[in-house]
Amino acid sequence: MTAHAADRERWLERVRNNWDERSDWWDSMSEENAVAPDRAVDLERIIDRLQLKPSDRVYDAGCGSGQFALAFAERGIEVVAADVSPAMIERARAHAQKRALSVDWRVGDLSDALKRGERFQAIHARMTLQFVPDLSRALQRFESALAPGGRIYTGIPGATSPIYGSAWRRFLDTSLGMNYVTPWDLERLLDHLGWTVLEQWPGDDLAADLSNLSEPDLRIRQTLATTWAMVSARRA
Repeated sequence: MTAHAADRERWLERVRNNWDERSDWWDSMSEENAVAPDRAVDLERIIDRLQLKPSDRVYDAGCGSGQFALAFAERGIEVVAADVSPAMIERARAHAQKRALSVDWRVGDLSDALKRGERFQAIHARMTLQFVPDLSRALQRFESALAPGGRIYTGIPGATSPIYGSAWRRFLDTSLGMNYVTPWDLERLLDHLGWTVLEQWPGDDLAADLSNLSEPDLRIRQTLATTWAMVSARRA
Protein backbone atom coordinates (compact mmCIF):
# COMPACT_ATOMS: atom_id res chain seq x y z
CA MET A 1 0.00 0.00 0.00
CA THR A 2 1.36 3.42 -0.96
CA ALA A 3 1.71 6.20 1.61
CA HIS A 4 -1.14 8.09 -0.09
CA ALA A 5 -3.40 5.04 0.00
CA ALA A 6 -2.52 4.43 3.65
CA ASP A 7 -3.34 8.06 4.54
CA ARG A 8 -6.65 7.79 2.71
CA GLU A 9 -7.57 4.59 4.55
CA ARG A 10 -6.71 6.14 7.92
CA TRP A 11 -8.92 9.11 7.03
CA LEU A 12 -11.84 6.87 6.07
CA GLU A 13 -11.37 4.71 9.15
CA ARG A 14 -11.61 7.78 11.34
CA VAL A 15 -14.79 8.93 9.61
CA ARG A 16 -16.23 5.41 9.80
CA ASN A 17 -15.52 5.06 13.51
CA ASN A 18 -16.82 8.55 14.33
CA TRP A 19 -20.14 7.94 12.60
CA ASP A 20 -20.55 4.41 13.92
CA GLU A 21 -20.24 5.88 17.42
CA ARG A 22 -22.74 8.66 16.65
CA SER A 23 -25.24 6.51 14.79
CA ASP A 24 -27.83 6.26 17.59
CA TRP A 25 -27.85 10.02 18.19
CA TRP A 26 -27.81 10.84 14.47
CA ASP A 27 -30.63 8.46 13.65
CA SER A 28 -32.83 9.80 16.45
CA MET A 29 -32.26 13.41 15.34
CA SER A 30 -32.76 12.55 11.66
CA GLU A 31 -36.03 10.76 12.34
CA GLU A 32 -37.33 13.87 14.09
CA ASN A 33 -36.12 16.13 11.28
CA ALA A 34 -37.79 13.88 8.69
CA VAL A 35 -41.23 14.91 10.00
CA ALA A 36 -40.38 18.56 10.72
CA PRO A 37 -42.66 21.16 9.06
CA ASP A 38 -39.99 22.40 6.63
CA ARG A 39 -38.87 18.96 5.38
CA ALA A 40 -41.59 18.64 2.73
CA VAL A 41 -40.63 22.04 1.29
CA ASP A 42 -36.96 21.07 1.30
CA LEU A 43 -37.65 17.76 -0.44
CA GLU A 44 -39.85 19.25 -3.11
CA ARG A 45 -37.28 21.91 -3.88
CA ILE A 46 -34.50 19.33 -4.22
CA ILE A 47 -36.60 17.02 -6.41
CA ASP A 48 -37.66 19.96 -8.61
CA ARG A 49 -34.12 21.34 -9.01
CA LEU A 50 -32.70 17.88 -9.74
CA GLN A 51 -35.54 17.39 -12.26
CA LEU A 52 -36.31 13.97 -10.78
CA LYS A 53 -39.32 11.97 -11.93
CA PRO A 54 -40.73 8.63 -10.78
CA SER A 55 -38.56 5.74 -12.02
CA ASP A 56 -35.47 7.98 -12.34
CA ARG A 57 -32.33 6.78 -10.57
CA VAL A 58 -30.64 8.82 -7.84
CA TYR A 59 -27.45 8.12 -5.94
CA ASP A 60 -27.65 9.27 -2.31
CA ALA A 61 -23.97 9.78 -1.46
CA GLY A 62 -23.52 9.73 2.30
CA CYS A 63 -27.05 8.69 3.18
CA GLY A 64 -26.60 8.39 6.94
CA SER A 65 -29.48 6.44 8.43
CA GLY A 66 -31.49 6.78 5.23
CA GLN A 67 -34.16 9.43 5.73
CA PHE A 68 -33.67 11.23 2.40
CA ALA A 69 -33.11 8.00 0.48
CA LEU A 70 -36.41 6.66 1.79
CA ALA A 71 -38.19 9.92 1.02
CA PHE A 72 -37.01 9.63 -2.59
CA ALA A 73 -38.10 5.97 -2.72
CA GLU A 74 -41.57 6.90 -1.44
CA ARG A 75 -41.92 9.13 -4.49
CA GLY A 76 -41.23 6.25 -6.88
CA ILE A 77 -37.58 7.13 -7.51
CA GLU A 78 -35.06 4.28 -7.78
CA VAL A 79 -32.44 4.88 -5.09
CA VAL A 80 -28.90 3.66 -4.54
CA ALA A 81 -27.64 4.90 -1.17
CA ALA A 82 -24.16 4.58 0.33
CA ASP A 83 -22.46 5.50 3.58
CA VAL A 84 -19.02 4.78 4.98
CA SER A 85 -20.58 3.80 8.34
CA PRO A 86 -21.93 0.22 8.61
CA ALA A 87 -23.93 1.25 11.68
CA MET A 88 -25.73 3.94 9.68
CA ILE A 89 -26.60 1.52 6.88
CA GLU A 90 -27.87 -0.99 9.43
CA ARG A 91 -30.35 1.58 10.71
CA ALA A 92 -31.29 2.63 7.19
CA ARG A 93 -32.08 -0.96 6.25
CA ALA A 94 -34.24 -1.32 9.35
CA HIS A 95 -36.24 1.81 8.46
CA ALA A 96 -36.68 0.58 4.88
CA GLN A 97 -37.90 -2.82 6.01
CA LYS A 98 -40.36 -1.25 8.45
CA ARG A 99 -41.79 0.95 5.68
CA ALA A 100 -41.64 -1.75 2.98
CA LEU A 101 -39.45 0.41 0.72
CA SER A 102 -36.76 -0.85 -1.62
CA VAL A 103 -33.34 0.86 -1.67
CA ASP A 104 -29.99 -0.51 -2.81
CA TRP A 105 -27.96 0.11 0.37
CA ARG A 106 -24.14 0.04 0.13
CA VAL A 107 -21.37 0.43 2.69
CA GLY A 108 -18.17 2.17 1.63
CA ASP A 109 -16.41 5.27 0.43
CA LEU A 110 -18.78 7.43 -1.59
CA SER A 111 -16.70 7.19 -4.76
CA ASP A 112 -15.84 3.51 -4.53
CA ALA A 113 -19.41 2.43 -3.72
CA LEU A 114 -20.39 3.32 -7.28
CA LYS A 115 -20.27 0.43 -9.75
CA ARG A 116 -18.53 0.76 -13.06
CA GLY A 117 -20.94 1.69 -15.85
CA GLU A 118 -24.01 2.48 -13.74
CA ARG A 119 -25.78 5.76 -14.47
CA PHE A 120 -28.02 8.10 -12.51
CA GLN A 121 -30.23 11.05 -13.39
CA ALA A 122 -29.07 12.80 -10.22
CA ILE A 123 -26.70 12.59 -7.28
CA HIS A 124 -27.70 13.79 -3.82
CA ALA A 125 -24.71 14.57 -1.56
CA ARG A 126 -26.09 16.27 1.51
CA MET A 127 -23.70 17.28 4.32
CA THR A 128 -21.17 14.64 3.36
CA LEU A 129 -18.53 16.08 1.01
CA GLN A 130 -16.66 17.67 3.93
CA PHE A 131 -15.73 14.14 5.03
CA VAL A 132 -14.26 13.08 1.67
CA PRO A 133 -10.45 12.67 1.63
CA ASP A 134 -10.12 13.57 -2.07
CA LEU A 135 -12.92 15.90 -3.11
CA SER A 136 -11.75 16.36 -6.70
CA ARG A 137 -11.64 12.59 -7.21
CA ALA A 138 -15.13 12.19 -5.77
CA LEU A 139 -16.60 14.86 -8.04
CA GLN A 140 -14.95 13.34 -11.10
CA ARG A 141 -16.32 9.92 -10.13
CA PHE A 142 -19.78 11.41 -9.68
CA GLU A 143 -19.50 12.99 -13.11
CA SER A 144 -18.81 9.62 -14.72
CA ALA A 145 -21.89 8.16 -13.01
CA LEU A 146 -24.29 10.86 -14.19
CA ALA A 147 -26.42 10.32 -17.27
CA PRO A 148 -26.30 13.10 -19.91
CA GLY A 149 -28.04 16.16 -18.52
CA GLY A 150 -27.81 14.83 -14.96
CA ARG A 151 -27.51 17.11 -11.97
CA ILE A 152 -25.86 17.01 -8.56
CA TYR A 153 -27.12 18.44 -5.27
CA THR A 154 -24.40 19.28 -2.77
CA GLY A 155 -24.92 20.49 0.77
CA ILE A 156 -21.97 21.52 2.96
CA PRO A 157 -21.46 23.69 6.07
CA GLY A 158 -21.10 27.44 5.85
CA ALA A 159 -17.60 28.74 6.55
CA THR A 160 -18.33 29.70 10.18
CA SER A 161 -20.86 26.97 10.85
CA PRO A 162 -20.63 25.35 14.30
CA ILE A 163 -20.00 22.12 12.37
CA TYR A 164 -16.55 23.55 11.61
CA GLY A 165 -15.93 24.63 15.21
CA SER A 166 -12.84 22.44 15.48
CA ALA A 167 -11.29 23.59 12.21
CA TRP A 168 -8.25 24.95 14.04
CA ARG A 169 -7.26 21.40 14.94
CA ARG A 170 -6.26 20.71 11.34
CA PHE A 171 -3.00 22.52 12.11
CA LEU A 172 -2.22 19.87 14.73
CA ASP A 173 -3.67 16.75 13.12
CA THR A 174 -3.88 16.23 9.36
CA SER A 175 -6.06 13.11 9.63
CA LEU A 176 -9.12 14.61 11.31
CA GLY A 177 -11.42 13.08 8.71
CA MET A 178 -12.79 16.46 7.61
CA ASN A 179 -11.56 18.65 4.75
CA TYR A 180 -13.36 21.85 5.88
CA VAL A 181 -14.43 22.76 2.34
CA THR A 182 -16.26 26.11 2.19
CA PRO A 183 -19.10 27.00 -0.19
CA TRP A 184 -16.80 29.19 -2.31
CA ASP A 185 -14.15 26.45 -2.36
CA LEU A 186 -16.72 24.02 -3.72
CA GLU A 187 -18.12 26.55 -6.17
CA ARG A 188 -14.68 27.24 -7.64
CA LEU A 189 -13.67 23.57 -7.67
CA LEU A 190 -16.86 22.68 -9.53
CA ASP A 191 -16.17 25.43 -12.07
CA HIS A 192 -12.58 24.21 -12.53
CA LEU A 193 -13.82 20.67 -13.15
CA GLY A 194 -16.32 21.82 -15.79
CA TRP A 195 -19.53 22.19 -13.80
CA THR A 196 -21.97 25.11 -13.70
CA VAL A 197 -23.71 25.99 -10.45
CA LEU A 198 -27.32 26.45 -11.51
CA GLU A 199 -28.71 27.58 -8.18
CA GLN A 200 -27.58 27.89 -4.58
CA TRP A 201 -29.22 28.77 -1.30
CA PRO A 202 -28.71 28.67 2.49
CA GLY A 203 -30.10 25.52 4.05
CA ASP A 204 -31.59 27.51 6.92
CA ASP A 205 -33.57 29.82 4.62
CA LEU A 206 -35.37 27.73 2.02
CA ALA A 207 -37.19 30.72 0.56
CA ALA A 208 -34.04 32.78 -0.07
CA ASP A 209 -33.65 34.32 -3.50
CA LEU A 210 -29.95 34.92 -4.13
CA SER A 211 -30.18 35.71 -7.83
CA ASN A 212 -29.59 39.45 -7.42
CA LEU A 213 -26.90 39.36 -4.73
CA SER A 214 -23.52 40.91 -5.43
CA GLU A 215 -20.58 38.54 -4.99
CA PRO A 216 -19.50 40.12 -1.65
CA ASP A 217 -23.03 39.74 -0.30
CA LEU A 218 -23.15 36.14 -1.52
CA ARG A 219 -19.86 35.35 0.24
CA ILE A 220 -21.21 36.86 3.46
CA ARG A 221 -24.31 34.67 3.22
CA GLN A 222 -22.13 31.61 2.52
CA THR A 223 -20.00 32.43 5.55
CA LEU A 224 -22.85 32.85 8.00
CA ALA A 225 -25.12 30.01 6.88
CA THR A 226 -25.14 26.85 8.96
CA THR A 227 -25.46 24.82 5.75
CA TRP A 228 -25.25 25.74 2.09
CA ALA A 229 -26.88 23.97 -0.87
CA MET A 230 -25.98 24.00 -4.56
CA VAL A 231 -27.39 22.31 -7.64
CA SER A 232 -24.91 21.92 -10.48
CA ALA A 233 -24.71 20.39 -13.96
CA ARG A 234 -21.88 19.62 -16.33
CA ARG A 235 -21.19 22.29 -18.95
CA ALA A 236 -21.96 21.18 -22.49
